[in-house]
Amino acid sequence: MERLFINLLLMLAITGSVAVSHASTTFLSRFKNNIRVAIDETPEKLNASVDYSRIEEKTNACSRSGSRLAIMSAATFHLHTLPRLPLRSFEASSDSAASFLENRSVIDKIDNIDEKMRSGEVSVQPWSGDYWPIRSGGIARRYLDSNFPDLTTRDSWLDAFNYFQANAPDKTEDKFLAPSEKYDLLVDDKNFSLTKANWAEGKQYNDRYGEVEKWMGYCHGWAPASFMEPRPTHKITVKSHAADSDKEIEFLPDDVKALASLKWANGINVTEDYLTGATRFLGNRCDDKEPKKDQETGRIIEPGCFDLNPGTWHIVVTNQIARANRPLIIDASFDYEVWNQPVTGYSFSYFNPKTLKPTEDLAEATIDINDTEFVDKFKKFRNNPNAVQLVGVKMYVEYVVETSPRNRAEDSPARDSHQTAVYHYDLELDSRGRIIGGEWYQNKHPDFIWMPLKNSISINHEDTYVKNDKDIVRVAPYASRAMIPLRRVIDNILANFR
Repeated sequence: MERLFINLLLMLAITGSVAVSHASTTFLSRFKNNIRVAIDETPEKLNASVDYSRIEEKTNACSRSGSRLAIMSAATFHLHTLPRLPLRSFEASSDSAASFLENRSVIDKIDNIDEKMRSGEVSVQPWSGDYWPIRSGGIARRYLDSNFPDLTTRDSWLDAFNYFQANAPDKTEDKFLAPSEKYDLLVDDKNFSLTKANWAEGKQYNDRYGEVEKWMGYCHGWAPASFMEPRPTHKITVKSHAADSDKEIEFLPDDVKALASLKWANGINVTEDYLTGATRFLGNRCDDKEPKKDQETGRIIEPGCFDLNPGTWHIVVTNQIARANRPLIIDASFDYEVWNQPVTGYSFSYFNPKTLKPTEDLAEATIDINDTEFVDKFKKFRNNPNAVQLVGVKMYVEYVVETSPRNRAEDSPARDSHQTAVYHYDLELDSRGRIIGGEWYQNKHPDFIWMPLKNSISINHEDTYVKNDKDIVRVAPYASRAMIPLRRVIDNILANFR
């Protein structure tokens, strides 16, 4: 039912019922009357199926400090490095889009996109999961224990850590154990190395800053895992790897999601032959809480905070979602916080950049860039000499958001949460109608986009020492101390859902 609602919403955007909505018209009116105020507005969010219990925890939905480096490290393996694809803020190109997309045959002409790709949807829906906030202990959070400190309100990382120390895992009932503790039992790690490593990560932030920010976690692992790994649809029991034990450990769907998310957060993403980095990245993380702005328009002028050009955005989203039918991951904020979300669908309509009136017709939305009656608020930023026309675009972008872990024996797409954001921007066209640039009408736009290549895998150096199941108990503690669950263990678990 939730997915049906989203599809209906996207269809309505095409027919115009949503495209001319009061909220959108009001935004364009405010933009026309006072650009400096309107440009800083938060994009309209259509909360079709958001888990509202999380709203107080986050502004949108997360990542560990320095996560851009973590994401980019996934593109490097052995001597092979996938280079970052920088773009000047005023310039977009199909070549840059082609370097990002797996299908190098890129559709970048506005009339072809208008005809064939006004909307798109992925073929397999990513699963919602927690971002496992470090403030709560990461995947060492005992989400099944009602006495565990509630970090969404007043409690701190130290409260959670003290609770863990007072209630050791070997003294706690199995039904209350955290995902990391279940993993430690599974690999017969009596020192609970993975669990301690999760707490140690929070400790370093807490010792240094006196607190752990609520937004810090592993959404940069959850986001790719949600569509690169199968959905854990039901609880399973797995026999311990301990040589002298018949103990079986129960894993709920959210336990499995936690381990997969941590693997993708801390792993190296490579192709199936293990030789080449397999992460594509476009844009840049904005590290400034208050980036520099143009005094006249309010437009962000800090280069690192205006790196993903809307022209490239439009080409990539339409080609990736509508043609490849695979998700890509966006940073749903523009500032120093990082919130990675897998995009599942989009639709768009138009508006005329001159009149700012919404329309469904491409011709009505297209104007000459040198129209003498057109007051271009971004004229001083348009430095592309090949641009001859402008088109205004209003895009609805649907993405999956996080959900809190629950004591549930089953999982399905009906339990996922989605959100739809509305972005306004214009596109610059050359004489052939190719998209070559554009300007955002909102400062709060996607900061960067990235994705793991199809059929790639997240592994670590420690995985190379595991040739069979007999090696797991020996190697697991070494990997766990580096916050790494072993690929073989995860694959054995995920085999129950393939």
